[in-house]
Amino acid sequence: MADSTSGDCKEPMIQIDSTLTPASLLPRIERLFELSAGKIKALASAFASSPGPPVITVTGSYVGRDWTEWTEGFHYGSALLQHDATGEACFLDWAKHGPWSAWRRT
Repeated sequence: MADSTSGDCKEPMIQIDSTLTPASLLPRIERLFELSAGKIKALASAFASSPGPPVITVTGSYVGRDWTEWTEGFHYGSALLQHDATGEACFLDWAKHGPWSAWRRT
């Protein structure tokens, strides 16, 4: 391990910018949720009638499989986080009732 006084220390991996403020990050955060909404809607549209959540890729495209459930929570969770951040009711409704509700086991 290099001694910090020897002059051969590497720069820290993370550089802290103390000039950042929550307000200065707001445009990027808003853009993040604009993009996220589109991705969630695209997944909902593409996989609403799928036998299960998209888990693996086949020839470069995600496909649904009903033999595993571990990724299913990401879809509900993503919709809930989107609703929490934006207040858009459709995402809360999707998290509660679908479009992924067909995947739920009874």
